Amino acid sequence: MLQHYEIQKQIQFDWLQSFNQLNSYKYNKLYKKAGCILIGLELILVPNASLYRPHFVIYPLWKEDVPKCLEKPLVMKQLYNSKMMQYDIPIQKHSILLEDAVNCIKKQISISMFGDVELNKIIQFADSNFNDLLVKSNAANQAKLFELQFFCAVYTNNLEVANNVLLQILNVRNSWDAKQLQLFEYWKGSFDEWIESLKTNILNQDELVRKVAQNGADKKLSNLLSFKIYEN
Repeated sequence: MLQHYEIQKQIQFDWLQSFNQLNSYKYNKLYKKAGCILIGLELILVPNASLYRPHFVIYPLWKEDVPKCLEKPLVMKQLYNSKMMQYDIPIQKHSILLEDAVNCIKKQISISMFGDVELNKIIQFADSNFNDLLVKSNAANQAKLFELQFFCAVYTNNLEVANNVLLQILNVRNSWDAKQLQLFEYWKGSFDEWIESLKTNILNQDELVRKVAQNGADKKLSNLLSFKIYEN
């Protein structure tokens, strides 16, 4: 048991050395705060196998409290090796594969895990993920990407981008068939109520900023470094 714990700690230490502006939320969850979102990596152990998979993740900071914020990620993106297969890292080969895995992350993820984050990079990253099969086939996953774009835009007071996201949402909604709408409503509730709740945040930007600040200051996230979302 002790040996297993020591291996986990070594894996965590090595990843934190490679991305030294991330800190540990839990042993396999490494994040930083960037404006109204958490950005980072999750090292997911594969059940009944001595290997793990690094995933890039984004969580919101605008929910009612920190547990709600961390309930579901807005983005959980699997990473691929040079053969375009999901990156599996056997525990025993961790030290051998770490450098290559880090390089793959830097090439595949356009949102920086170092320093402040550019709003345009967030918008573009979300746009690029709409082509992902798990997003195209699931309206609720599309909604999460729209939320990422929308809330980051409102938080930075870029209302032009925020309103453009709302228009995109309405256009995409018109392309959903009955099954997609049913799937959306299962996970997100009424579409009309959801989009009206988004619009409310434009009028109540101060409340959004207050909730983000409150969650970011919570003791559960106190050891994470804080950065800004900026516009170039």
